[in-house]
Amino acid sequence: MNKRLRIFSIVLLSSLSLFGCNSTTAPTNTTSVPDNSMSATIDGSYWQSTSIPLVTGGATAVRKLSLGTITIAGTKVNSTTDQQVLTINLTHFGKGVDTLGISNQGIYRTGSQSDQYWATAGFNAGVATVTTFDTVNKVISGTFYFNAVNTALNQKTITNGVFQNVTWTDQ
Repeated sequence: MNKRLRIFSIVLLSSLSLFGCNSTTAPTNTTSVPDNSMSATIDGSYWQSTSIPLVTGGATAVRKLSLGTITIAGTKVNSTTDQQVLTINLTHFGKGVDTLGISNQGIYRTGSQSDQYWATAGFNAGVATVTTFDTVNKVISGTFYFNAVNTALNQKTITNGVFQNVTWTDQ
């Protein structure tokens, strides 16, 4: 398992020069989305999280106090066998702009196989902007965009990303 992870990391890092974001991938036509939800355009197709059991709106967040990280995830369920998850991992709490790459990550997953898992690689693979970080009500909002690759070096382009008033839990 460690060997697979190392190989995946090497492949992702080596793809740095091949894939990167540019200013044309920044959110431009972001659509208003309901609270506790996430939306984006993935390879030109609109994507929005759907309500799942215990998660109205399909998005949730976890703030890990001991690690200083927060993870925002949106889930879209098309059927019992088709589930898509879009995740933003950030290494700090609060408002601001974060470059996505290795420490701060953007991830898109459509299954459990390695070729169904795309992650940001290298540096400057995208941007996440936290616009609301409400510590009283424990909600976070923002925008994001990124390019991600899988182990086969297939790319996914995620643009116009929005997470809206997503409630977090502390761990």
